[in-house]
Amino acid sequence: MRISTKPTVFLDSSAIVSFLAGRGAAAHLFDDKITSQVRFAINPVVIQELVLRSGAEPKLFTVDNLDDLLSAHGVAVLEPNLVNSQSVIENATKMRNKMFHSNDILILASALDCDYVVTEDSALYQLLGNKDPPVITTPNKFIDMLSRNKQ
Repeated sequence: MRISTKPTVFLDSSAIVSFLAGRGAAAHLFDDKITSQVRFAINPVVIQELVLRSGAEPKLFTVDNLDDLLSAHGVAVLEPNLVNSQSVIENATKMRNKMFHSNDILILASALDCDYVVTEDSALYQLLGNKDPPVITTPNKFIDMLSRNKQ
């Protein structure tokens, strides 16, 4: 389901936390030159993870400044796509001896409707399998790719 003419980029909580901490290329995720090219999205599970993380790291961010950040950059909140969750579950059951969290399934169920998934969580790479789209990448690789495409 296409919800914008710009590519839709699903942000995992790890990418948002890296942005807030100012780590690496993630510190530039919400720069104007990036936000002019893409549309960012999350889902309620990512919000839940961030709210819980804000309680553990109040010096890094609070729920209020998180809400301000998401609102200021027009980050869309997608509903988990239950139809997509079935394909994620099928891939997860093929992964013997691999641990995954049920949140990851719901995150990827929304992310499958996007063009990109930006995360620092390597478990999401494995859980997604080789579905394309979305392209699953790190903040550093994503910023590099956008910079090369803009030239």
